[in-house]
Amino acid sequence: MLGLSLTKVLFTILLAVAVWKAFTMIGRLARDREARAVHHRSNPRAKARQPGTIELIACSRCGAYFDPAQGCRCGQQPT
Repeated sequence: MLGLSLTKVLFTILLAVAVWKAFTMIGRLARDREARAVHHRSNPRAKARQPGTIELIACSRCGAYFDPAQGCRCGQQPT
């Protein structure tokens, strides 16, 4: 009834290899994610220093955030 056939043995081996590969891939992804998180924690302002980004400042008059090179809409001059 529960005879051992070549098909069942091969399927069991294939299933074990697939599960093993899945666990190694999940572990690798977790290590990569942790490495990126450590990198971002050690350098929290990395995005602000990338080309094409602007650090905004708060307007002392109206409280809106603006590009210091252009000035605020309320009339405060660029610094």
